[in-house]
Amino acid sequence: MVRTKKAPAQKPSIEDVARLAGVSITTVSRVINKFTSVKEANRARVLEVIRRLKFEPSVFAQRLATGKTNVIALIIPRYEGIFYSFYALELLRGIGTLCESLKLDLLLHLTDAKTPLSLGGVGGIIFADIIGNRKQLEAALDENIPCVVINSYIEDLEVNCIAVDNLKGSMEAVDYLINLGHRKIAHITGDLVTQAAADRLKGYKSALEKKGIEGPQDYIIKTDYSRGQARQAAQTLLSLKEPPTAIFVASDSMALEVMAVAVEAG
Repeated sequence: MVRTKKAPAQKPSIEDVARLAGVSITTVSRVINKFTSVKEANRARVLEVIRRLKFEPSVFAQRLATGKTNVIALIIPRYEGIFYSFYALELLRGIGTLCESLKLDLLLHLTDAKTPLSLGGVGGIIFADIIGNRKQLEAALDENIPCVVINSYIEDLEVNCIAVDNLKGSMEAVDYLINLGHRKIAHITGDLVTQAAADRLKGYKSALEKKGIEGPQDYIIKTDYSRGQARQAAQTLLSLKEPPTAIFVASDSMALEVMAVAVEAG
């Protein structure tokens, strides 16, 4: 048995609209893009033909006509633990949802930091982090493209940043454990290529030093932010001859895994 699929019906074009409305293609384009210089009689005819033909104008053509772009680029530096992180998932979901509601197109770019970015036609860039790809940020700023950096605070460039004070936050977290009476406090880090993980490690060490507490080196275990490595780290810490009585963990998702291991171990 052979079935031949019917060719899809030809979609009406801007030329069809112009011909049936008795105006030029330029006039149709101006009506679509809401230019005020079009005569009301022509505007009414064009809109009527558009309605009758159920014509859908090309988004790309509209952008060419207006000189504006609705493309937002999300640049995610590629490193070992990026997709183990709950952060990356939430970032994609949050930005994707907002772009959809604002009728913006989202361009996702996973970068190894070595490849120059293709910035043509981009209205703005969100950098999910700056991990070895600072030159990409500098290139975007040089081209006067609006940029926002998330999860990394850049002090020496004029760029908008959304970041957490990881140093202060981690010091307060460890201080809390110390005030509960703990002295044997371990730390399971995130991937130390990230500013967040590096600052949290620094804050952990600073809080202990302030109180004159010297933790053994094997109380610090480095991971890539994955729950699998967090589980291994927790098992290692709890099996030490002198296990810690408290653990400061670099992310919520890893902390949940550490808590599960602790419950399993009784």
